[in-house]
Amino acid sequence: MNEPNTIDRAMHWVGSISSLFAIVSLALLVILVAAVIVLRQFGIIVPSADEFASIALAGTFTLGLAYAVARNEHIEIRLMVNLMPRPLQFVLGLLAILLSIVMVLVLSWGIGRLWLDAFRRGAMMLGTLPIPRAIPLSVVLTGLILFEAALLLKLFRFVTGRQADEPEAGAANING
Repeated sequence: MNEPNTIDRAMHWVGSISSLFAIVSLALLVILVAAVIVLRQFGIIVPSADEFASIALAGTFTLGLAYAVARNEHIEIRLMVNLMPRPLQFVLGLLAILLSIVMVLVLSWGIGRLWLDAFRRGAMMLGTLPIPRAIPLSVVLTGLILFEAALLLKLFRFVTGRQADEPEAGAANING
């Protein structure tokens, strides 16, 4: 494979940051669940455990999206596309990436507006502890921004011909 260029290095950086955040989020979720289980044996209830768990779970999911794209370890179904001529494969691949970019941009815009509204109003989550609603929204928004960055880098990689033909080892790729 060619030496890494600026796009490859940026993709690696976005994937690494995304991975680090997702790992921290997952570790917090595991610690919280373990604490709830252990403390319940002593009759101690962790206040707002469900809310904290939902934030950590949302973070684990959304923060891991950019990592999957950066490593090319996402699910691709190429069954019919592989049977088409190369120029048509390129057009369909380009359309798929562009559609993904637009969908994530729209979702990020919507979550961003919800975050701004929650931040301005000081809205709180429902639960025992007063947790600002902007916190879980910022976790999800951060994941979506990193995901959008990874998709844009994937687009640059794709149009410059540096797109990897096959995913990294261990990736789910359904080919026909």
